[in-house]
Amino acid sequence: MRMCVYITTTTTTKKKGNFLAVGGLDNTCTIWNVNENSLVPGVQPRDIYKPIVELCGHDGYIPGIDFVDDSQVVTCSGDSKIILWNIDKQTQLQQFNEHYQD
Repeated sequence: MRMCVYITTTTTTKKKGNFLAVGGLDNTCTIWNVNENSLVPGVQPRDIYKPIVELCGHDGYIPGIDFVDDSQVVTCSGDSKIILWNIDKQTQLQQFNEHYQD
């Protein structure tokens, strides 16, 4: 028996200072602190870095992210929504519906 698996991924990233925002097929914008000073000798980065924020509110993949300032990020999604987020409170500040392109 042969099994054929097709895997596709889409990821977008945006870096601001020590923060990295990542979006993709999981419909979530994840923000990481990637401060190089937080590395510990002998410990792998995957064991140190944990997301500091996960912004959930889209019903489609996230192909676009941009930091507005240190406390806000904007995401666009395949669900035709653009959302402005407050990073610290992990809340939606404003939502724009019916955009037609990624």
